Amino acid sequence: MSFSEQSNSTPNSLLQNNYPRVFIRFLLRFAKALTLGNRAEFKLWCKGQIPGSKLDINPVDDGDFIALIESLLESNIVTLTDLSLLEEFLITVDCRDLLESLKEVELQISLSSIIEVYIKSVKDLRRGAPMKLSCDQANIVKFLLAVKERNEDVICLAINQLEKFEEDRIILKIIENSSPEISQLSWSKFMSYLVFIGEFCASFSWPPTQLPDVKADGCYMSLFSNTNTCKSLSKWMLKNGGLEAFQEFIKEKQQVTISDSVSSSNGDILKKTIELLGNRIDLQ
Repeated sequence: MSFSEQSNSTPNSLLQNNYPRVFIRFLLRFAKALTLGNRAEFKLWCKGQIPGSKLDINPVDDGDFIALIESLLESNIVTLTDLSLLEEFLITVDCRDLLESLKEVELQISLSSIIEVYIKSVKDLRRGAPMKLSCDQANIVKFLLAVKERNEDVICLAINQLEKFEEDRIILKIIENSSPEISQLSWSKFMSYLVFIGEFCASFSWPPTQLPDVKADGCYMSLFSNTNTCKSLSKWMLKNGGLEAFQEFIKEKQQVTISDSVSSSNGDILKKTIELLGNRIDLQ
């Protein structure tokens, strides 16, 4: 039975592993978009990666093919942070649309992971607990925290303005509506937006009904990765060099001393404060 003849529901086995929705959607699209020939090629591609018994499938059957993908997940051959097996296959068979989608999903997951670590770091600092940063995230998150520390006045201005809203869903809507236009983004404004998102999420509680059904360690990542904001920012990152370019921008800024001459602004609730903080970062 083909995907078009099935319902659009996600297989329970994938849901039970608490993966972010954006990750599950990509895996399902990967399975659906491949031709029958591509599926047979992918089965061959997986030889030596998982036990041979797991390859005893009929690639034409949707259930069997999903089971093959799940075997790769269970064996940690494919993970949230390592989609290289799929990427190399898509390059080999020249599936450009799927390859671009994969790169976008990788950035959405990476960006959401940075936001989650930032939020947890802010909460740790408020409790006086030591920060727990992985090597991959440490440089970016530490720099974002340093930007926040040097610009407390601007950040507090925006947060204080939002305190009058009692419902977090309204605040989330304001954050999403204030996302800078993609055509107007720069790395400095991109970074300032991440700082604001992290600070807002750390300052306001999440109603239980808004939290996705995920493990506590991944709740912020899953929540943010499934937003239009994350998707838009990730697309902009992809067009402008991805994480490598972001890290290079941070390295350049770390070598320069911040200017104290930048004034604050009483602009709109978030857009103008993002603009201001972005300009400050440009001067660092």
